This record gives sequence, structure tokens and C-alpha cells, in this order.
Amino acid sequence: MPYAGDMKAILHGYSGGQGGAAAVRDVLTGDYNLSGKIAETYPLKYEDLSSEPYYPGLDGSCGAYRSIIIGYRYFYTKI
Repeated sequence: MPYAGDMKAILHGYSGGQGGAAAVRDVLTGDYNLSGKIAETYPLKYEDLSSEPYYPGLDGSCGAYRSIIIGYRYFYTKI
């Protein structure tokens, strides 16, 4: 998301189900204030990912590098 620095906020309204549109409306109109956390992490650029040094691997392969510092733990400790 190269434009993220130009925005005051980014609202990602996917997988909202039947009430999703009404929920997005409430957020955009100020009737509801978001204060929760989502389960996904969205890096600002590819280089921010912990797997970036390993992909693509040699000859189109990729290694499985396992560590406790992956996912959100990586972002909390490294960025």
C-alpha cells in the first residue's frame, strides 16, 4: 500500500457478512468507533515481511524457516 502514508485511516471492510455494509456505514458516519484489533497483519511493503529474504528460493523452490518470531510476533519485535 504505497499510498498508506497519505491517508489518515484505512478501512478494510471484507468478510462482513449480512451486516457488513451497515457496519461500514456506521464507522464512516461516526456512529461507531472502531477500537478492536484484527487477526491479520498487513505489511506496508514486501520488504517488511520476515520471509522476504527467502523467497523466491533457488530454482523456484522455497524453504520452510520456522521460528517463534513469525507473524505478528515478527512485526512487534522487528518493526
